[in-house]
Amino acid sequence: MKKDLFQIIKSEDVVLIELVNANCEPCAMNEPILQQVKNTLGKRVEIIILAIDEVPEFVKLYHIETAPTIVCFQNSQLIWRSSEVLSKQQILQKIVDIV
Repeated sequence: MKKDLFQIIKSEDVVLIELVNANCEPCAMNEPILQQVKNTLGKRVEIIILAIDEVPEFVKLYHIETAPTIVCFQNSQLIWRSSEVLSKQQILQKIVDIV
């Protein structure tokens, strides 16, 4: 996954990536919310959850300093990011605004 990440974000589809740390409570809170988003949108969005330390080049390039951080891409373009716990509805609205 790590080596393919830069290829994955080139997708015409929306790719949402959550970057997390071990023992991060807000990160754990986001996981079921993101699963609900995936269940709602299906193939319209790809959701990936990665540990920050697994993708250091990606983290450096996009200046990710905290966990959780959600970054959303389409066609290699960063189109949205957030470093807070969001509701399913907030995430869905951001994605719907994009697509």
